[in-house]
Amino acid sequence: MFDYLKVELLASQPKIKKEEVFSQLFPNESFRDETMRDLMFQLTSPLYRFFAYQKLYENKEDELIALCKAFRERNMQKLFKSTASKTVSTQQASKLRDSEYHQRNYLLQQEQYYASTQKGRGDMTNLTDVTKSLDISYFTNRLRQSCYMLSHQSVYNIDYDFTIVEEVIKEVNRKELLHIPAISIYYYCFLAQRYPDQLEYYKSLRNNLVTHAKLFTVFEMKEIYLLAINIAIKAYNQGSIERIPDLLELYRSGVDQKILLNNNVLSRFTYQNMIALALYTEKINWAKEIIDNYTVLLESAYRETTYQYSLAKYHYSKKEYSEALHLLYLLVSNDDVYININTKILLSKIYYEQNELNALDTLIDSFKKTLSRKQKILGYHHTSYKNFIQYLNKLVQLNPYDKPARQRLLQEVENTQPIFDKFWFVKQLS
Repeated sequence: MFDYLKVELLASQPKIKKEEVFSQLFPNESFRDETMRDLMFQLTSPLYRFFAYQKLYENKEDELIALCKAFRERNMQKLFKSTASKTVSTQQASKLRDSEYHQRNYLLQQEQYYASTQKGRGDMTNLTDVTKSLDISYFTNRLRQSCYMLSHQSVYNIDYDFTIVEEVIKEVNRKELLHIPAISIYYYCFLAQRYPDQLEYYKSLRNNLVTHAKLFTVFEMKEIYLLAINIAIKAYNQGSIERIPDLLELYRSGVDQKILLNNNVLSRFTYQNMIALALYTEKINWAKEIIDNYTVLLESAYRETTYQYSLAKYHYSKKEYSEALHLLYLLVSNDDVYININTKILLSKIYYEQNELNALDTLIDSFKKTLSRKQKILGYHHTSYKNFIQYLNKLVQLNPYDKPARQRLLQEVENTQPIFDKFWFVKQLS
């Protein structure tokens, strides 16, 4: 079967259906599906085993720890000792101090303990080191997992039990372990999500990320960056502006260090968030630099539309309405639901600011229909967009000379969660 497939897969129209392969292997027999499934299993099993082997031993430290275990189980003390020493040196030479580093450290300490008991010298063990390394590994991974749980809980309204992690928080403080970056990052990430009103936790998280990014793999650091960014975005969408400078700093360092890139591709959502924050903080030149320098990093399928929308937003921020409208009219019928909705929102703001109320009324009606059709796709964003339309209508109907009514609407906007681009409403009503 392997010899047949090796040749046939190079053909322009390979014959690889089960019946076709069977007829080549057993030309004088009737097709038997059970025989084919058995052959396929025999052929793929060594391949799957090789995939597993590659994964298990792609890290040198993992291979050395496995070798330590093999020597220890065979009571080859001399080889065990030299391999354990080599493992320690390899571990220390690595720049990484992430969660996997601490897990490996615990496994190595454990192997050294087992080896010491085999020699019959139970009084000369490293149990203290084993316990300490186990605590650090467990605290790191338990805090890490709890950060994911909190993030998931905030989106899907699922209640998780955090009783154990609250005890972990106490133990980390009692044992004074915050000097360990892998613990401190997840410690502050958890607390920043758990207590979003206490800004000091978020600032500590931001400082740890910027300082210790190189101690983690790009994969793990990217996960932490995204958690931190989502914390700040959630607070921003709820009307908090205190985290915006920290959020901008995270975006900048994340892109500069390629942490927020995936195979050298920048997410269009990250790109747009960066521009939105730069414009909100009136860093207009920086927003233009992002558009000029980072557009090339976008996925090709979304590059042109994302660029056009972002450039329109840039012109809007400079009150260059005609330039913005020219770009937005090219996008208003776009099939991408997020580009479509964002275009409608930006058009709404321009129509309102230019007092084009007839055009705005037509646009709002179209906007409502889009939200109704795309509710499942939009998920929890749907409420935010729906509230935007609701308060846009109230804003249009407001008597501009009725100051008490304006004040009441302002207070209502500030107390409503979530509203897309809440700060725009506040600016119009202030």
